[in-house]
Amino acid sequence: MSTVEVEMSRFFSNREMEALARSTAFVERRSPITGFKFLVTFTTGLLNTPEGTLAQLAAFLSGACQTAVSAQAVDERINTMAMEFMRQCLQKSISMSRRPLDLDEGVLVGFDHVYVIDSTNFELHPSLADIFKGNGGGASKASMRIQLVLDYLEGTLHVEIGDTKLSDPKTLHDIVERRGLDMSGNCLYLSDLGYFKTSMFEKIDAVPGQYFLSKLMFGVGIGDESGGQINLHDMLKKSFPTMSSTRG
Repeated sequence: MSTVEVEMSRFFSNREMEALARSTAFVERRSPITGFKFLVTFTTGLLNTPEGTLAQLAAFLSGACQTAVSAQAVDERINTMAMEFMRQCLQKSISMSRRPLDLDEGVLVGFDHVYVIDSTNFELHPSLADIFKGNGGGASKASMRIQLVLDYLEGTLHVEIGDTKLSDPKTLHDIVERRGLDMSGNCLYLSDLGYFKTSMFEKIDAVPGQYFLSKLMFGVGIGDESGGQINLHDMLKKSFPTMSSTRG
């Protein structure tokens, strides 16, 4: 086993990866490009050459994994089964990062889950436009968006990968709607204004033990239980007089 394969085996065993490759139908018969070697190539290999061509990836397999294959052989292995195999590898790696937090005091003690959600997106090569649609116009024709939810208390991660249709408010709305996260006990959702959607907040509020915290979008009013309007500015001035006088 080469040095790079030894390093990878610290996290993923060869036997574990081959079982996963077969369960996803990525490997159905004996092949020189095993699940483990494919994982090494499309992680470590691409880190070394982010713009790597098929020929360069084949060269990496030959040099680092002692597996001589053609560029066409690499191309043939890039398919929907490979995507599912890599998705499950990502899920396994995410589960390794789980580090539950033990709190003795503070405001978060009353919660069983504190979900922090955010997203990022970046442009891809235009040839991937059929899989990852871009924004169009002057922007790239292909782009990827990653939605990530961190359970701050449990240390678990929930990841969704898609294109521009994987919008911020829709993602959180869908997660709450289909109960895509562990919602046992008391849950708090923290998100920025990109996820602001009053109908989604209403869904969260309708479930006992579910709470959210968000900045207030400009132009959105808030009211009390009797239906009266709350002047947030005046309320904050009364609650924090020192802060308001400092700002003048």
